Amino acid sequence: MHLFTHKRTVGVVGIGNSGKTVLLTSLISHLKNHHPELLRLHSGSKKQPAEIICFKERALPGMKIPMLPHEKYYNSFRHEMRWPDKTADALYYHCAFQRRDWSWTDVELTFIDFPGERFNDLLMLDDKMDFAGWSTQVLDRLESHPESRALAADYLATVKSQLSAGLPDAEAVLHAYRLLLARLMQNYSAFITPSVFALDTQGRMPENHPDPARVAKGRLLGLNEESQFAPLPAEDKNTPLHQAFRKAFDDYRKALIRPHFDLLRRCDLLLVLVDIPGLLAGNVGRFNDTEQIIGDVLAAAGRKRGFSIFSFRNLKKVAFVATKSDTIQPQDSDRLRALLKELVWHKARNHPDLPHELFTCAAIRSTHVNAKGVLEGYPVWSPEGRLIPPPTPDQPMHRLHPSRLPECWPEHWQAGDYAFPEVWPLLPARRNLPPRHLGLNAIVDFILES
Repeated sequence: MHLFTHKRTVGVVGIGNSGKTVLLTSLISHLKNHHPELLRLHSGSKKQPAEIICFKERALPGMKIPMLPHEKYYNSFRHEMRWPDKTADALYYHCAFQRRDWSWTDVELTFIDFPGERFNDLLMLDDKMDFAGWSTQVLDRLESHPESRALAADYLATVKSQLSAGLPDAEAVLHAYRLLLARLMQNYSAFITPSVFALDTQGRMPENHPDPARVAKGRLLGLNEESQFAPLPAEDKNTPLHQAFRKAFDDYRKALIRPHFDLLRRCDLLLVLVDIPGLLAGNVGRFNDTEQIIGDVLAAAGRKRGFSIFSFRNLKKVAFVATKSDTIQPQDSDRLRALLKELVWHKARNHPDLPHELFTCAAIRSTHVNAKGVLEGYPVWSPEGRLIPPPTPDQPMHRLHPSRLPECWPEHWQAGDYAFPEVWPLLPARRNLPPRHLGLNAIVDFILES
């Protein structure tokens, strides 16, 4: 036991399919079984190496969310060679350890694994925001881009006809909004609210199907079948439909959204993960949605003073992390960082009081660059779209053909203009040997030295 304790609570948020759980699983593995040659950290001493020792996993009394099942996730990587399932609820992980190069200080870290889809509901948390204000914000966003405006036309027509009817049919409006959200998801939109449509409370996502009715089938727009809502124009706030949706909105915000964000309010540091290859593989609409979500996060994070439940008052720094850096061309690492900087810069400049740093990372490096500089790995899908089974240890790697990253974000692109491989995870068979990575050490330094 040392004289001082370095305590940090780190929120980890993934926007889109950015590999949040993968990063946490790998990071914990490196802390738990630290090999200084595999995870080189900045040393605080000229005489002692930066080595993590005396690691202990601990439960936190009073935590109302489950503890992240690190061993289960890691074993699914190692034995089943598959990526973990989506996490529907917030999870936490708490640990304590020492560093050989810190003579007077112990370390305690708490990680909050936060479902990134819930950030689409961030608008609901402003203490001045009500159902009418949320509706206005959502409808304004839908109408701000030609693509989403065209997709929303049927929903808006349904709302207009139902509100003009003597007895509006709530289910007709809800069904039309489910179809709209399904079409938005098919069009690579990242802004899906209420977020329970995209990720329900059991961790289930909508079916991937070209028919939006199949995608929308069985999805909820609230806490349960009896308590659902969709955005409505604010001209007449006192219709029976507005009243029913207002109550469902208030119940959803109180029961599901506020408890999640109350956890993030504890955080000293925030890691915001972004899948840049995924944004390029989608379309410019997904980019626009992601940039807006980043702006919402920074707006909340920057309000460190005042008493709004919307703010993260303890936050000291934010790190933006471009993940999956092992799936791009080896010569494009500088471009990946430049794209991340450009994506964040337009929003971050509005919050100069909130320090932020940029990182690129592959938490589990699952590709290899051969002697000729060619990227190799074990792809999940064949060129014809067939699932390729996980490889056996004696199988040779396949040559991969990711698109070149652009030097800056294009003015316009659509799905299919860029393609990046999905690969099977590669982990050592040795239980106490953490996975290979790219850039994870810089993120650990950020957490420990901030």
